Amino acid sequence: MLDSSNFISFVHLIKLILRSICITFLSILAWQCQAQHTLTGEIRDDQSSLSFAKVRLESPQRYCLSDELGHFSFVDLPAGNYTLTVQLLGYTTETIQVSLPSEPLKVKLVSEAKDLDEMVVSGTLKEISKKESTVNVVVYTPQFFKKNPSPSIFDALQNVNGVRPQLNCNICNTGDIHVNG
Repeated sequence: MLDSSNFISFVHLIKLILRSICITFLSILAWQCQAQHTLTGEIRDDQSSLSFAKVRLESPQRYCLSDELGHFSFVDLPAGNYTLTVQLLGYTTETIQVSLPSEPLKVKLVSEAKDLDEMVVSGTLKEISKKESTVNVVVYTPQFFKKNPSPSIFDALQNVNGVRPQLNCNICNTGDIHVNG
């Protein structure tokens, strides 16, 4: 049988054990929370932010796309060294070594855009420059398509005289392009 002094000592002992367990648990939890980092950055070229660039993190393999403003982030990463690869069609691929924790990154991609020579499509099935063409030739520059924005090149061709895009399948979104003449 327990008397009241032994019972009070027993209750204090239980409280001390519970307090120790709580402190240990909170210490472990705080250590885990403190060990996680976020890797953020912005992807740009010479003039502006680049949206929807593919950003790949090695070890652990993680992927994300930059948002409309060129920002990306990876969360819950332990401190350490990482390899970051950034890819976007029309730009060179950039690979960066990063040590966490770090400041937000600024990744600059270099354009690979190459100008193509002007071509004339004619009924002779031969390639002819615009200067040598015997028929009226109109060149549509990127400025024309910027003034008439469309969601795709297929839709943009509806604005070109003599060219008629035809949608064949609404489900798979395939079609043909018909050129008059």
